[in-house]
Amino acid sequence: MWRVGGIVLLGLPWTIAAQPPEKDRPSSDPSSRQVEAQKRYAAGVLAVKRGLFLDAVRAFEECLRLDPEALPARRQLAQHYLTVGRPDDALAMARQVTERDPADPDAWHTYAQLLHDSGRHADARDGRAQAAYAAG
Repeated sequence: MWRVGGIVLLGLPWTIAAQPPEKDRPSSDPSSRQVEAQKRYAAGVLAVKRGLFLDAVRAFEECLRLDPEALPARRQLAQHYLTVGRPDDALAMARQVTERDPADPDAWHTYAQLLHDSGRHADARDGRAQAAYAAG
């Protein structure tokens, strides 16, 4: 027997009684997933401003999990993976940004800088050329 708010629940299986309230359950509705992704992105930006870079990376990763097409989160991860000591992940994420938005000169510049830092100077020159081309 379970007593909830003065109501006695008899014979309910544990799985029903143990479910979280409706507001705590993740939604499969695309618009609510996108809203939650935007909240995670905002939390990441706030964490960056506070200097909590590991928390920021986690928030941006969660944003991408909720909305795989979120380009702003990819841009942030390209920068902050390097900050938290994950240069290979930073390079891979910067590459993804250039693939998804080839007309963004800032993305190409970030990618070129990461290539240069990793010792891939010829590729970095190509990236800088792409940045100049994208800038017009």
